[in-house]
Amino acid sequence: NLLRSLLLSEISPQSTLRSLIGFMGLHLLFMGLCTYLLGRAHKLSFPAALVAALAWVCSALIVRRAGEFHFLYTIAWLPLILLFVKAAIDAPTGRKRLMHCTAAGIFLGISILGGFLQIVSYLGVCIGLYALVYRILAPNGTAEPSTTPGIRGFSREVLAFGAIFIFAVVIGMALLLPVAELTGFSARQKGMPVPMYSDMMKWDVTRLYQSLVVF
Repeated sequence: NLLRSLLLSEISPQSTLRSLIGFMGLHLLFMGLCTYLLGRAHKLSFPAALVAALAWVCSALIVRRAGEFHFLYTIAWLPLILLFVKAAIDAPTGRKRLMHCTAAGIFLGISILGGFLQIVSYLGVCIGLYALVYRILAPNGTAEPSTTPGIRGFSREVLAFGAIFIFAVVIGMALLLPVAELTGFSARQKGMPVPMYSDMMKWDVTRLYQSLVVF
């Protein structure tokens, strides 16, 4: 709506939809650029990093959800978050590691504001697995071996990476708190009977087909 009000004088559902589509396009370009940068950070060649970016932006996962704006607004931030996580692992000092983790947490919080909370949980798993695998493959990143005692150094590292989720939750509260409140008004929370897909075997063919088309 902010983009629409800045670029369009007309206020209508059509102008809002156009602004959402334009914003989606910007997110796709941003996602492709960050994927390219992530590939280059992993020392891929220019053609390889470009292919990785195009493959991600044009993948079946993205294309089939092109109309789900909240999905793209959420997942578009993943490559940038992973880029900062890699930078945190590669950081030569604890201060720089904390700075990169803070940046990753801020962008994860922005992705929460995209509105697809189910995908956010998957992003958290993906970020954790990426950090774990990269940490195993590159125990000291590109830095010199740490001179910090083992337990103390490990504790500092855990606290630094914990900042990712702390900042993400703090920023995401702008969406999470209203969602938690509005969920209390839903039929499921109030105990009202809600038709579920568990009884779909009792449906006739026409109803099943119509439900699948709508989905």
